[in-house]
Amino acid sequence: MIRTIALTFLALTLPAVLYSQSSSLSRSGFESFLRRTTDSWLHGTTSLMHAAESNDTETVKELIANGHDVDECNKYGWTALMLAASRGSEASIDLLLDAGADPNIVSRRITGNTQAPTPPSTALAEALKYNHRKIAMSLLDHGATPDALALAIAGGNADRELLRRIAVPDIDLNAPSGDPYYPSAVSMACRNGKLDNLQWLIEHGAKANYNALAAAVGRG
Repeated sequence: MIRTIALTFLALTLPAVLYSQSSSLSRSGFESFLRRTTDSWLHGTTSLMHAAESNDTETVKELIANGHDVDECNKYGWTALMLAASRGSEASIDLLLDAGADPNIVSRRITGNTQAPTPPSTALAEALKYNHRKIAMSLLDHGATPDALALAIAGGNADRELLRRIAVPDIDLNAPSGDPYYPSAVSMACRNGKLDNLQWLIEHGAKANYNALAAAVGRG
């Protein structure tokens, strides 16, 4: 019902908005404007989220200076920090963290209009998924709390130092992440053939079953 109302509103108001913008925008600019407008109305994506995701630092600075809520979430629970982390927007990450953005906000599980549900995530997890090491380190430096998902993703990455940084003393190395795409640190190390990570995890208390070890040997 809400989606229908939003689409109706979009159909009624978009022509006038587009007419006012079309004379001053290039084709690429027009397409970008159309995407941002649609995202804003249908998904709750804010100007700060768009700017941070695209690493438009001047706009990020302006919006923060004007009091924009750096922790505002869209309808899926994603923040500007999470979007910037997934895209590797390092400068925007620094601006958001300096403005007090919370690195531990967890997004919601997305089930509608997707082929498979999208599990909850965090800014740290998004940085790790796409191998944005500097961003991951910066998030940790600003208080991001490593969890089972971050540990699982790090288990499958090549960066041993980052794995050690995430495997804090009170984290359970055997804990399932809750994300079927990144089940656990051991399973990801095995799946990606990261034998050094697997050895380190086992030496520090992680358990690996026969199937996981066989997979690791096969990849190695």
